[in-house]
Order: sequence, then structure tokens, then C-alpha cells
Amino acid sequence: MNEKRILKNVGVVFAILILAKIAAFANDAILAAFIGTSADADAFYMVLGIQQVIYPMLSVGIWKVFLPEYKKNMVLNGEKAADIFANKIMVLFTGFSLIVAGLIFIFHEKIVSVCAPGLKGDVKVLCGELLKISSPLYVFIIISAVIATMLQCHGQFVGSQIREIVSHIPTIITAIFLYQRFGIPALVYGLIAGSLLRFLVEIPFINWEYKFTFEKISFNETEIGMLKKLPEALLTAGIEQINVLADKVMASMMIVGSISALNYAQKLVNVFSGLFGNAIGTALYPQIAEYAAKKDSDKIEKILVQSIYVICFMMVPITIGSIFFSTTIIECVFQRGEFGKEATRLTAITYQFYVIGLSFVGMKAILSNVLYSFGDTKGAVRVSVYTVLVNIILNILLSPYMGTRGLALATSIASIVNVCVSVYILRKYVLISLKKIYKEILKIVLCAFCSCLITYLWLNNIMLSCYVKMLIAVVVCMFLYFGILYVAKSESIRISFIYIRKMLEK
Repeated sequence: MNEKRILKNVGVVFAILILAKIAAFANDAILAAFIGTSADADAFYMVLGIQQVIYPMLSVGIWKVFLPEYKKNMVLNGEKAADIFANKIMVLFTGFSLIVAGLIFIFHEKIVSVCAPGLKGDVKVLCGELLKISSPLYVFIIISAVIATMLQCHGQFVGSQIREIVSHIPTIITAIFLYQRFGIPALVYGLIAGSLLRFLVEIPFINWEYKFTFEKISFNETEIGMLKKLPEALLTAGIEQINVLADKVMASMMIVGSISALNYAQKLVNVFSGLFGNAIGTALYPQIAEYAAKKDSDKIEKILVQSIYVICFMMVPITIGSIFFSTTIIECVFQRGEFGKEATRLTAITYQFYVIGLSFVGMKAILSNVLYSFGDTKGAVRVSVYTVLVNIILNILLSPYMGTRGLALATSIASIVNVCVSVYILRKYVLISLKKIYKEILKIVLCAFCSCLITYLWLNNIMLSCYVKMLIAVVVCMFLYFGILYVAKSESIRISFIYIRKMLEK
């Protein structure tokens, strides 16, 4: 029964994330067409970079720690007691978010000076004004995160994930209809509207007897134990996003357009990494938490190994194919309007180095959830600290010689370090058969490389439009990849097809 529920939840989250990635793709493509890699675009994407640190720190940090405690309350004390606890959490963090928004509003200039030291003159002033305007969106993000966690515990994964689709709609509308008249600030107001819509769209999915009431902030001993873990969870989520911000800080010291190119490359990588890693990690987290409570490490080990197989089966060919066809991909996705050939070149070479860590980004989402399920927030912090230190050190060492490529490569290596350290720490909870995993991953890499190389050599000298070339490359690569894996008797292809078949049945 648990396996059926897991597959159903993975299928639901995966389907919605596909739609969310399509919406995100449309959003990024439209923004690229309107603002390109201009100085104004650098200011806007720097604000997004700061938001991408604070948003996961608040949203993901709450989700990681609040979900197990809320679900335990549901099981042991009933829905009403769990909802009372949720209301206290909502009051507490709404107050916290108001403080964060106020600090950003007041100290926006100093924040920009720290986060984007390379921005000068009018661009720096514009970035500060945009950051000031964006401050209210963090209040809605907090409320949305708490409600989304409650929805997931009640099995309402559609309601908890659909917010990722609708949040892009206001930005798309403002870019198309308001940007040319009101400029870059209109896009920031679109971000605020998206954060409000993200919260409002969740409300109709509350299908149990829940009513928000203002609860006195008074916690019992168990709840206090959860709150003690919260700073570490917030710190971990924030540290992980500092990697992204660190890249933008270094890019702000490079040529105009570097921040924008870095952002476009990151966005495209996130389409793939978020699609599979987030779908599996989000759907499996409640079940992993249950197995961890029962100390059933064998089932967790089985889930981990199968998840790694599925992620590598999907991500490795995307990684290798992206390296071979990076320019064609960027042309298809972004090259139009203000986004010209030079922007394509800069973004493509950056994208090549980001995709190296693609599979590891997917893995680390699942490994992190296992650490939190065992209550090891200190271990999660250690992993994040090692990751960000590696990223920053490599940024400093590589960027002077490789530019944005060095920043992307540093991020990829940091993701690899994240997975290695996570696996090392997890071995005290779960005995993972690394030899078996290494053998299967090597088989996947060789099969994917052969299929992509054959396709690239065949298509490289044929004159076709980027769209036709990309379509042919995807079809041929998939055909060769599946065929070679089948002949090689890969375990990953068998497990992946079983998962896909069962998800489609559900």
C-alpha cells in the first residue's frame, strides 16, 4: 500500500512540476526576449539572486522541520491538535517574515553593496530600488510554505505544488503588457503578485476542517525541540542558496551581461534538476520520515538506491547531451528579441559547466531529506557549510581564468562534494551499497556518452534550424540510449520503466 501511495504522489508531483517548468521556461524565455543581458537585466537578476537565498531559507527550512512534527501530531493527537500547532507556527513565522521584509526595505542599499559589490552607478541604485520594492513578497512566501506543508501531510500534493505554476503568471503578464511602458520595476511588482497568488491558490485545496485562529505562542516540550532544530534547518537552506548568490557576486565584477548569462544558464539547469529531484524528494519525504521513526533502515536504503538509479537514468543523458548541444539548446530557448548571438555564446559556455553537476543536484535533495528524517540537522548544516566553502574557494580560484565558466564549474564540483559528504554522514544511519551504485552509474555514463557522441557527429555538419536539429537529436539520442542500456542489462532502465508505468497507471 505504501509503494502505491509513493508512486501516486511521485506521479502527481512530477506531472505538476512538468507544468511548472513549462511555466518557468515561458517566463524565462519572455524575460530574455524583453530584457536580454542588459545592465537593467543585471540589476533585476541580482534582486532575484537575493530572493533565491531568502525564499528557500524560509520556505524549505520550515518544510524540512515542520512537516515531520505536524504529521506526528496528526497521527498521535488528531487533526485538530495538529492544526492548532500549525496556527502557532504560522503566527510565529509571519511575524518573523515581517521583520525580514522591514530589514530589506530599510537596508536595501547596504544589502546590494554586500551582495553585488561589482555593480556601479545607476545600475547599483536601480538594484537597490528594485530590492526595496520586492520586500513584501517574503510575507506571502512564509504563509504559503506553512499551508503547503499541511496540504502534503493530508495527501493534497496537487494543492501544495500548483503554486509553482501560478506564481509565474503575473511576471509573464507584466513583461508582455507593462514592461515597455513602466520598465524594470513592473517586473518586480509582478514577483510580488506572484507570491500572493502562490498563497491564494492553495486555499481551495484545504479539504479538512481547518480554520485559522490567532493562537497564543506557547509551545510544549516536543514543539520546543522542533523549534530548536529550526535555526539549523533555516541556516542549511540559506547556505545552499548562498552558492547561487556567490556566483552572482563574482559575476557582478565581470563584463556587463555576465549576471544575466549566469542566471539564464542556472534557470535552464534548474528546469531539469528540479523536475526529477524535487518530484522524487517531495513525494518520498513523508514516507522516509515514517521509516526513520520506525528505524527501518533497510527500506530507506532501498528507496535511496532506486531513487539514485532513476535520477541518474534521467539526468546523465541530459547532462552529456547538453554539453554536446549547448549552443543549439540556448538558441532554441532564449535567442530572440534582445537576446542575440553574443548572449547565446556567453550563456551556452556557462550552461555547459553547470550541467556537469546536474545528477548530483537531484541526489542531494533526497539525501538531505533522509538526514532531516533522522533529526540530524547538525549533519545537514555540516554538509551545507562544506558545500558553500568549496564553491566560494573554487569561485575565487577559477573565475579569473575561466570567467562565468569557472563559476559554473565551481557550483558543479560543490554539488558533487555535497553528495559525497551526505553519503558519508548517512552511513551511520543507513548502510548503502556504494560498489553496486558506482557500477550502475558507470554503465549509464558510458551508454549516454556513446549515444550522444554518435548523434552529435552525425548532426554536427548538417545545416538545419536549431529547432529541427534539437528535435532530431533528442529522438535519436533517446533511441540509442535506451537500446544500448537494454543490451547492457542495466538495472536502472528496468526500475525506471516500472516507476513510470505504475505512475501512469495511477
